[in-house]
Amino acid sequence: MVKRLKNSIPAFVMALLVVSLGWTGCSKSGSANNATESQVSDVRNDQVAVPSGDGEEASDTDIDDEETDENAPYAAMANTDVDWSEFDATRGNNPQAAPVMPPQDDKPKVKLRDHEVDGGVDKRVVQKVVRQHTPELRECYEKELAVTPNLSGQLLFRWVISPQGAVEDVSILENTTNNTNLESCITDAIKFWRFPSPKGGGKAVVQYPFVFEM
Repeated sequence: MVKRLKNSIPAFVMALLVVSLGWTGCSKSGSANNATESQVSDVRNDQVAVPSGDGEEASDTDIDDEETDENAPYAAMANTDVDWSEFDATRGNNPQAAPVMPPQDDKPKVKLRDHEVDGGVDKRVVQKVVRQHTPELRECYEKELAVTPNLSGQLLFRWVISPQGAVEDVSILENTTNNTNLESCITDAIKFWRFPSPKGGGKAVVQYPFVFEM
C-alpha cells in the first residue's frame, strides 16, 4: 500500500501542475482580452456622437465644417422692413432730428449779364476788366443794403472807351432798383476803370447790365 502511494504521488503532483499552468494561461489570456476590450471601449467613447437630421447618431467623420457667409449680416439688414418713404436726407433716419441744411452764402450777389461792345475792343476783354472790378460794385450794393435791406434789381450802364483806354461819358439806361444812390456810386466807380486802347485809334461804346440780388 505504502509503495503504491509513493508511486502515485508524482503523477498527482504532475496533474496539479498541469492544471495550475493551464489556469494561469487562461487567466492571462482573459486579462489580455479584457484589456483589449477596455481600450476599444475607450476609443469608442472618445468619438463624439452627433444626432443627424433623422434622429440617428452620426460620427464626427460624417460632419462637414460649417460654411460661414460673410454677407449674412448685410443680407439680414436687407430683409428688414424699412419704410424708405419716411427717410429724409437732411435728418437721416431720425425724423425728430433737426434738418442739416447746406451752408448758405449770405453775401449779396452781383451778376454780370450779356453785354454789347461797339468798336475796336474785344467783348471778352471788356468782360475780363469788368469782372476785376466786381468787388467795387458789391461794395456800393452792400452800402445801400444797410439802408434798404430788400434792395434788388438791374442797372444797365453805357460808357465810352477813349482811344487811350479811359472811360468817357458814363450814363445809365435802365435802373429797376429805383435807387439813385446805388446808381451814382457805380457811375463814379466806372469812371476810373481802364481798358485796352481800341484798335485803329477810334472809340468803343459799351452797354453792360448789372443785376443785384440777395
